[in-house]
Amino acid sequence: RAVANAVDGLDNVDYLNIPEIVAENREGLPFYRNMDVRDFGEALRKATGREIVVNKVVVYFESEAEFEEWARQTARHYKIPNVVLVGGSNSSFKYPGPGVLRANEIASRHAEATGNIAIPERPDEAARALAKTLAGSAFFTTQVILEAQSAAALLEGYSQACKLAGARPSCFFLSFAPLASEYDLRFVKWLGAKVPPGVEARLRRSPAMGRESGEICSEVLSDILGIAGEKAAGVPIALNVEPVSMHNLGLAAEMLESLSSQM
Repeated sequence: RAVANAVDGLDNVDYLNIPEIVAENREGLPFYRNMDVRDFGEALRKATGREIVVNKVVVYFESEAEFEEWARQTARHYKIPNVVLVGGSNSSFKYPGPGVLRANEIASRHAEATGNIAIPERPDEAARALAKTLAGSAFFTTQVILEAQSAAALLEGYSQACKLAGARPSCFFLSFAPLASEYDLRFVKWLGAKVPPGVEARLRRSPAMGRESGEICSEVLSDILGIAGEKAAGVPIALNVEPVSMHNLGLAAEMLESLSSQM
């Protein structure tokens, strides 16, 4: 109900993106703490009337056949046509399920659109994104962004890679999040977001961290758009605003309104 109230009246919310947070033990086995993202997404669609996107870590499936059955059920039973497929967190593990490239190919038989995660700071991310595009990925959601340089470099590199490959660029949803507490800051770090020392210091010394994070995100988006407009022409760009914590729903709604006005 809190999420439904937060998006009520927001005309610029096209989709609600449901993440899957999975704890992994030292053997690479998953521990699911929360309900199935599809069940939550189905309930949220009924409460809000908005289209749902669900994330799924694909490497934990026991086989490609098991994953394909999940993709089929997601589209047909749950009526959720758009999915974000996520890989493993540890490259040293041999996971049983399909990799992201293969998962894109399989899910594309059932989903209207498959997407993947983009991590701007990761080496060779532009080449990785191109490979996922060629495997069927129609869009990317980035890691939470708190500095412009890495994201702008990714968009520029991806644009050039697509031109060389003769591929149509996929849409990039740039992810931003209000950070209103020490917990929020620690959590986005745990998720893998890059928090530059200057940004962290600015947040910590602000008497209103949530509002300050909004100002930072606005500046970062402006810088990215300025660079992308010149060097990443042809790459569609959209917004993904993450509340991170339930107490940030109001701030997330404000951030979405503010950042949307810059697009």
